[in-house]
Amino acid sequence: MALVLQSYSRWFSSTIRLVSRVSRAGKTKRWCSNDGQTPSSQFGHSVILLQDGLNIEELPIAVRRANSQFLQMRMKNHLVVDNDCSTGEAPSDSIFRKCLNLEAVISKLDEFNIEEVTAPVAHQALARMAELGRNMEYRNSGAELDKSFTLDSVLLQLGTTICKTGTTDNLIGSLQLILLPSFPFRVSSLRILLAENCLNRVLDNLCSVVQVCKIIELFSAMSQPEWADKCWVGLIGRQMTESDILRVFQILTRVKESQRAIFHYVERILVSGINQLDERGVLQILSIVADLNLPHRRICTLVSNWMKLNLHTISEDGIAKLLNLYRRLDHSDKYFVQAVERFFKSRQSTSNRLDEDLIIAASDYFRHFQYCPTVVFNVVADGFSRMGHEKLSVRTVEAVLTAFGLLDFHPDNDFAFWSAAEEVIEKRIVEFRPESLLDVLLSCVYLQRYPMNFIPQVYSSNFINRVHSQTEDIIENCRSKLRLLDAAMSFECGQYGSSYFQPKDYHPKTLPRDGRIIRMINQLVTPIQEICGDQFKVLPSTLLRDLPLNHAYMIDILVSPANEMTQCRYGNSRVSGKRNCLAILIHPPEHYAIHSPSKKTFVGIEAMRHRHLLLMGFQPLHLDWHEVISLTNKKETQLLQSYIDSRLFSFLNDCTRF
Repeated sequence: MALVLQSYSRWFSSTIRLVSRVSRAGKTKRWCSNDGQTPSSQFGHSVILLQDGLNIEELPIAVRRANSQFLQMRMKNHLVVDNDCSTGEAPSDSIFRKCLNLEAVISKLDEFNIEEVTAPVAHQALARMAELGRNMEYRNSGAELDKSFTLDSVLLQLGTTICKTGTTDNLIGSLQLILLPSFPFRVSSLRILLAENCLNRVLDNLCSVVQVCKIIELFSAMSQPEWADKCWVGLIGRQMTESDILRVFQILTRVKESQRAIFHYVERILVSGINQLDERGVLQILSIVADLNLPHRRICTLVSNWMKLNLHTISEDGIAKLLNLYRRLDHSDKYFVQAVERFFKSRQSTSNRLDEDLIIAASDYFRHFQYCPTVVFNVVADGFSRMGHEKLSVRTVEAVLTAFGLLDFHPDNDFAFWSAAEEVIEKRIVEFRPESLLDVLLSCVYLQRYPMNFIPQVYSSNFINRVHSQTEDIIENCRSKLRLLDAAMSFECGQYGSSYFQPKDYHPKTLPRDGRIIRMINQLVTPIQEICGDQFKVLPSTLLRDLPLNHAYMIDILVSPANEMTQCRYGNSRVSGKRNCLAILIHPPEHYAIHSPSKKTFVGIEAMRHRHLLLMGFQPLHLDWHEVISLTNKKETQLLQSYIDSRLFSFLNDCTRF
């Protein structure tokens, strides 16, 4: 190698005189880089079926061709697994640190005998060249770049030395240097050489788990995902520590075809190793799982069990992040909810202010799953009232009030909570987005706390102009909420008076309905008509007159006396107290807030719907969709008929008295 370096060193001086020829030759095809190609003659490609328990995956594999290069590689017997996970960077006392240009690096190499140019020395030379490439003054000089093609053989020789005698860390570190965009040479052939040797060592099980993960990242950086997918053989079946597990989760986004197989294997290891992880590791794993489109129920259950055992070590910030991640993953189980309730119960007697991010996370999580834990929400309400309007943000007010309104929750510290809420809305009303402000005010109505102080500002020209500055979808949504707020305040708040000005909507619209409710209505109309007889009229999907086009004012099945006027008479002008009409409402699971496995109540808007129907003189009858569908699935019409008859009997007797 020393002779080769000497010849190239002497050739530099003659090359300078040929710059013009080189520039012309550089335009021809033979000097063009073949970056982006993968001319690998060492590997073939195939697939295998891998069974891991109940999971069967089709995975890509690399098949080495039995050529001279393969036989030479098999004759090497000095390779061992290198557990050192360093990146292979040159030490600070590198022998090339005083080399200020490429000629100096070549001259320094020329001082060594061929056996003295070992893999660490070759790696230090590459590191110094990469450092010179980062020097913008050197890169902009131009002369070195014109003759950089003359170093191809030198670089190839250095790479061959690293591949033959270097450790796995030398290989990884060298490939990492070659991939730097500042590396000043055309290195496609050297890149392929180093990458193939890295893949060889993975196939021979000569790499640690961390090294395999680093190789996968480098292959991904090379835009070679098919090579990264073949590295699963270095991960599946290996013993892993907790740090190895975290490292493998970090590279799951870098692989595609083998992602699911690696995920299932690490998931199985995590069953016995999750208790060794700390809060940071668990949060990191969950955040990665949230970005993957893979089944996550088992990992979430493991985290819930870990949380139950390590609750005393988790911070408020950790609980907030866990709540947000579980909401993103759309997962909830009893162990997680119990752990969260225990955590908030421990904060119940403390005088420390609850973290605002935790308040938002808890409100969003339980609103998403429509679960109403009394302990958690009372602690949230207490922390909310302690902050005051100076510390409460608009986002906190929106999260807490919409959660309480949806779940129809009334806090124990009722006066302090609503005083703080009213004060912060009054001080920061202009900071609310129009849609968010309407959600907050409607939540107050659901909880029968009527926001009379803010009604003039909502129906002002300033607020209407803010609404009309939004997109079309938001404008239509805000108009619908304004009409609902107006109708609700007219029904329930005596101080509200007559309705505020509402622009007349002349465009025909349809109300989207839940398909489950529509199908249930079609199944129940005939049996109900048979039970009621000719003295009653059964009308499906009746929309009440003079009220907003909203499902809150639509009766699923209306049972009215046959001698009454047509259904268009039923609406806001109906005489209160004349309860001779039966309003049958069908409720799917989304209409309920769960307080405990044995207790559930209506969500805020459904509770308000019940109150408004009573005020209009209807008798509401609520049917649980789950109960009715369980009877219809049994294919026994007699059971369904008996169930409906038992529910309608008392109501029909009351109606006949009028």
